[in-house]
Amino acid sequence: MITLIVTFITAHLGALLGVLGTVGASLWALFERKSAQTTTAQAAASVAQAQEQVAQIKTSDAQANEAAQKAGSDAAAARVQIDADTAAESPQEVRNELQDWTRN
Repeated sequence: MITLIVTFITAHLGALLGVLGTVGASLWALFERKSAQTTTAQAAASVAQAQEQVAQIKTSDAQANEAAQKAGSDAAAARVQIDADTAAESPQEVRNELQDWTRN
């Protein structure tokens, strides 16, 4: 009985190795495909995270620009008020105020 099995295996060894090779290659291809899909998903997640960071930076920049514009407007308004106050005073009063301001 064993002789019959050995003879069968020997006679069909090429076909058996071919089948085993095909199965092995198929399994390898399946795992490689899963690995590639995982890598692609990780790359997509990284891209999404980078896009979110860019959006946050743009929002921060917009807020900073808005604050800078408000500060510029406030400074211009303060300058107009100071010019008006200074124009209403005599040169001596302006000089006295500047001296008092620089001493403190």
